[in-house]
Amino acid sequence: MINRIKYHFSWLTVLVALSAVWVSRAQQQDSLATSEGNASYYGNEFHGRRTANGETFNNNDFTAAHRSLAFNSYVNVVNMKNGKNVIVRINDRGPFIRNRIIDLSKSAAIRIGSLSSGVVPVSLRVLNLLKYTPELDSTYSASRIMQLNGIPEIELVPGSKATADSLEQTYISYWSTTDLVHALYFAADLFLKSGDKQIFIGNDYSTGKKRFHVLCKGTGRKEGDKHILTELREQGFMDCRVF
Repeated sequence: MINRIKYHFSWLTVLVALSAVWVSRAQQQDSLATSEGNASYYGNEFHGRRTANGETFNNNDFTAAHRSLAFNSYVNVVNMKNGKNVIVRINDRGPFIRNRIIDLSKSAAIRIGSLSSGVVPVSLRVLNLLKYTPELDSTYSASRIMQLNGIPEIELVPGSKATADSLEQTYISYWSTTDLVHALYFAADLFLKSGDKQIFIGNDYSTGKKRFHVLCKGTGRKEGDKHILTELREQGFMDCRVF
């Protein structure tokens, strides 16, 4: 049994590592792009409206409209002017203007630096390495905070110093989603960009439906965490919060 668990975690480690490599390669623009064209973004008046797949549109989420890609496709969008990227999930149809190939949520537009210009040239790459399975879901639901390799971040042992330190540690949620695969792609991409910063997957049921959070460690101090949240909102993470 122990060997099977070790194998399972090893497999997850490889899978997440491969997803990070896949995302990294997808950022190499021209040679790997499946399509190129112009990207626009949704105006504030669309916030709260119904999308083509029946969801409620949220301009603070990382979603997009495409004319033909299947709903729930995960797409790496790269701004060809500055190389910045964002991974979005397709949940709507459009854009319906001839010279545009994708409509991004406002948060996604902020992530790639296109908010001021409105329309920018982009390359799109569909990501399809990771697939949802009940096993994957149960792994990242096993503990409230998980490392990317599927191992619980905090092991609470009564009376231990590690436990005392863990209880003082704060975590910052960049963004949350009900879609685990999107969360894993996003987390892998952030890990690649963050150098040595640790990125985690958290989960909660506070809204009545399980949501997966992409996390980093906070400072453990109210003012320090407040400063991190301010910076993240400027980077497009409009719904970030202390987890």
